[in-house]
Amino acid sequence: MELIISGGTIIIVAALASIINEFLPRVSGSYVAIAFGIAIGFIPFLNDLVVNFNTEIFMLFVVAPLLYFEGQATRLNLIWRQVRAIISLALVLALAITIAAGFSVHYLLGYSLPLAFIMASLATPTDATATEAVSDGLIVPERTEHALKLESMFNDASGIVLLSATSLWLTRGHLDVQGSIMSFIVAAGGGVVFGFLFAFGMISFRKLFTKNSTYNGQAILYLLTPIFIYLIAEHFHMSGIIAVVMAGLVQNSESSRSSFAHVKQFHTNLVLMNFTQALLNSAVFVILGLMLVRIFRAELGLVNLSISIATGALLYGINLLVRYLYKRFKHVSHHESLVFALGGVRGAITMALVFSIEESGLTSTQFNQVLLAEIFLILLSMIVPTVLFRFILPAATPPTEADATRDRIRLEMVQAGREAVKKIYLPPRVRQRVMYDLADQANRTSQRDFWQEWRRTSVSELTQGEKELEQRALTWALMQEWRYIDEISQKEELTDDIYRFYDEITLALSILMDPDNKLR
Repeated sequence: MELIISGGTIIIVAALASIINEFLPRVSGSYVAIAFGIAIGFIPFLNDLVVNFNTEIFMLFVVAPLLYFEGQATRLNLIWRQVRAIISLALVLALAITIAAGFSVHYLLGYSLPLAFIMASLATPTDATATEAVSDGLIVPERTEHALKLESMFNDASGIVLLSATSLWLTRGHLDVQGSIMSFIVAAGGGVVFGFLFAFGMISFRKLFTKNSTYNGQAILYLLTPIFIYLIAEHFHMSGIIAVVMAGLVQNSESSRSSFAHVKQFHTNLVLMNFTQALLNSAVFVILGLMLVRIFRAELGLVNLSISIATGALLYGINLLVRYLYKRFKHVSHHESLVFALGGVRGAITMALVFSIEESGLTSTQFNQVLLAEIFLILLSMIVPTVLFRFILPAATPPTEADATRDRIRLEMVQAGREAVKKIYLPPRVRQRVMYDLADQANRTSQRDFWQEWRRTSVSELTQGEKELEQRALTWALMQEWRYIDEISQKEELTDDIYRFYDEITLALSILMDPDNKLR
């Protein structure tokens, strides 16, 4: 029950943060979510509703679905073409950062080698969601954005294996290089094979039921898939992270070639993916904000704060340097190398890995030192690029300007539908309802208009004939809106927005035509 209450609290707060962010278009939603998480930590009643952080639950119910959805949004053929780049990012770069940061922390700050390398390996995994937060409203070079995405999808597994190896180094007193290499091969290779086979089996299973009515069951199964994959893979000592990513990649090819086999099911899965992804992304930062409050409250008096700050700063500095040199070595420009270096943002995954080693042989003092150092690393990796990106990256179209253009197109689009309706005969009551719906589509109705319409609908009902006329009139209006968007699509540059208008009209038609729709 405590877990349900905790999850419900986090989800509600994440949803509220997303709503508030709509009124703050110039502020990244991730920072709004962090602020809400911090607020929970300072309100005793809400803070008590959320149980202590559990790494396994976080990885299972948050990280696994997010990486699965990220994999589904990535073309598998792109991954095949980028195998060398992925190995370089997830293995070579991760190893270079760990070695450079580990020796730097050891020699400059006096930590033992095993503890220094534990801190360095914890600093390896990057967070794509956090990267999007610090670059919100800015244009990241496409090649760099692609590299950062690939890195965040695959380097978590490298970080976990490196962390496992360095933790064993601390407890056993020696580093088992051969064993660590074998562990990585088994974990990564097993994750790839298992993720592929599981996804292949799921695809075959779904194809068997293409012609059958399994709509609700398949939607539920879709959401549970990454959880099942992660659990089974981890149980057999394979990388659950790589398994869910691989499964998502395989299912991307299925989606691109089977989207018309069961359109309604595909659309539902797409809506579920986008909704769940947005909610979990917000929840990640709510959790991060809450954990910051709890950690600072519990740990500040137990460790040397200046040493923790210096450790976090050194880890971040070495990360920046190695990442920058890595790109320069590949003959990438200074600007793109700098963006790539700053774009390696750490987030809640790093924090989850810290808590995963709490019982792995570290003393209480060592764990507290590691925890605070990684917290400062996370904060620096988010704050520094948030500031510097404003100076080195071009701004995207200002929200107010883009909104004004969209509003103009929407008004003109709806007006085309209204003019078409005016030219056909409709009974007064039907015409009034159709015109209200079109005004509502253009966001040109008031509270008073709505409640008047609500009263009319609650008091009287259209006849079956009137309902058919209403449906035909609205369909005709929407078709004229489609034609209008077709015309302006040759002139307007807002390609994504034009597609969104097409999507909106199509969904409106779907609502009108759905024989199972009992809400209209």
